Amino acid sequence: MGRRLWPGTAIDGERNPIEIVRRSYREESGQQRVGCILCESNKALINSGSLPKSARGRIDLGDVTVHNIKQLKRLNQVVFPVAYNDKFYKDVLEVGELAKLAYFNDIVVGAVCCREDKSDGCRRLYIMTLGCLAPYRRLGIGSKMLEHVLKICEQDGNYDNVYLHVQVNNEDAVKFYEHFGFEIVERNENYYKRIEPADAFVLQKTFKDGANVCVKCDQSKDIMEDSIENKENILNKKS
Repeated sequence: MGRRLWPGTAIDGERNPIEIVRRSYREESGQQRVGCILCESNKALINSGSLPKSARGRIDLGDVTVHNIKQLKRLNQVVFPVAYNDKFYKDVLEVGELAKLAYFNDIVVGAVCCREDKSDGCRRLYIMTLGCLAPYRRLGIGSKMLEHVLKICEQDGNYDNVYLHVQVNNEDAVKFYEHFGFEIVERNENYYKRIEPADAFVLQKTFKDGANVCVKCDQSKDIMEDSIENKENILNKKS
């Protein structure tokens, strides 16, 4: 397996996805490699969104394992406004291909985590999280992760639909999913706790005729409430 690095700490010590640093890390063998700071010229190109396609490098997806689960945790802390509890990460380790880390030139920059949702005679795939560090957006990494999810649905052939929640003010995310055939099927009021706006759109891509009736937002909310904790609560537990 190639090098797997994490870039989530700023040069001044503050966590900031804009300042990318390749850090030291330990491989599964226990050997430590010394990382290096990402080339300033390449970093500027990435941050400006002007990195030419020919220089964008390689995008890979890798398994989530006990050896890199901490990288997933740190990534989620940077990308998402909510914190996920230990049960979430324990479940992620059991879903196999439904959870992947995304690498840009062997640097961990994104992740997608899904789970099956079976109820009311329907079999659906729920995208719990799909996110990428801000400097690496618009490089095709999110598309790579979503295409992986859709390929799983296609190869399986028995999913009624795939769906997820998006904060109502996240217009870029809505447009991204609509590009892949998702539609807004419902608005879930007060879905998020202690963040504004609290409402979420349910976006869904349907594979079978009549599968729209399978949407039950209240149940999917219960699924996420089992896994999400507000960051303030987690900090209180640590203090």
